[in-house]
Amino acid sequence: MRWSAPVALAAALFAPGIWAENPGAQITGLLTDSRLAEISGATASRIDPKLLWVINDSGNPAELMAIDHRGGLKAQVRVIGARNQDWEDLASYDHGQGPFIAIADTGDNAGKRGFVSLYLVAEPASDGSVSEVPVHKRLNFSFPDGPHDVESLAIDPQRPRAYVISKRTTPPALYSVDLRAPGPQTARLLTAIPRLPVATAAERQIDPRYARYRHQPTAMDIRCGGRELWILTYSSIQRFSRLPGERWSSALTKRAPVPLSLPAPLLPQAEALAFDTHCQSVIVLSEKIPGPIIRYRLGKATEQSE
Repeated sequence: MRWSAPVALAAALFAPGIWAENPGAQITGLLTDSRLAEISGATASRIDPKLLWVINDSGNPAELMAIDHRGGLKAQVRVIGARNQDWEDLASYDHGQGPFIAIADTGDNAGKRGFVSLYLVAEPASDGSVSEVPVHKRLNFSFPDGPHDVESLAIDPQRPRAYVISKRTTPPALYSVDLRAPGPQTARLLTAIPRLPVATAAERQIDPRYARYRHQPTAMDIRCGGRELWILTYSSIQRFSRLPGERWSSALTKRAPVPLSLPAPLLPQAEALAFDTHCQSVIVLSEKIPGPIIRYRLGKATEQSE
């Protein structure tokens, strides 16, 4: 018998051991609105700490949507001057000009796009009083080693620098993009990330069709203070830390990440990760509805020293 999505979700909620294996995970809400069916990215609002901004991926309108932590849709804001070719992630930041959101139009399943884009917009009001927001800046960029499918975006909290990770390469690679660039640019290759997990022989035997996708990066965020880079895959969160003054190119190669497991039955297609406004918790969302909002509560973030 083939279960419906709600029945499968209910079964997963009460599956033996799921919460014992994920002691830090809590469900704060449930996504059921059909307008939130293809969430591919999320970021915390810097105006209202009770909200997240989310996006849907390709084939959907070019719009930002605000949701509360229970899954309620609070606002839909059209992004004027942007096209949703394949939106994949979001990052919020404030580099002294007020709160901004970066939208990563970087999906490239076929590996054929000559360039991809970041749309930078001032964070709009989320109280329903605003229905449109213009693009402040569009950053087009290519990769030095050819096209890549990218689903992960993070922005340095102190510097005007964005980071993206290639999804389908083995190993994935980290690139940086200058947010101040006046025109098209070539992203800078910083390092391959050889310490991310890869499919094991046992995983390939159990699921030969999809095992190779299990550990591909689908989202990331930098924790407040700039010392921790958290990378979401379909099966886990991989947490990298850097020492004061250390570059990410060193941190991602010298030390293994600390893994955090996901309640996989509840997140069949985990594609969005975001710290809350003050980095006291991290939130994970899955594409497809109904889907839970999973929160992990954290301690205080460590500051990055120059």
